[in-house]
Amino acid sequence: MTVAELISLLQTHDADLRVVVAGYENGFNDVVGFEPVTLGPNINREWWSGEFGTLEGGEPAVFIKGMPREAPEISKSIKARLETETPLETSRRILKKDQLP
Repeated sequence: MTVAELISLLQTHDADLRVVVAGYENGFNDVVGFEPVTLGPNINREWWSGEFGTLEGGEPAVFIKGMPREAPEISKSIKARLETETPLETSRRILKKDQLP
């Protein structure tokens, strides 16, 4: 989906409706921001991993960030990390660096 397609679809709805993203396993979370990313094939082949991963020099895209629902005491740290950490930094933090392209 492109930005133009998303805008076109959103314009068919009441402008005051809440916009949400999927929760981790079920339910929904609020959108907390947007971030430019570059995409490439995801090196994680597990069924629960997304089709794309981050790749320097990859396809430009817009990442819609959702706020994960966590215990209140860790939500603040997760929210702060989401607001400051790029997807590539997240990938490097979660994965071993030698697994990244």
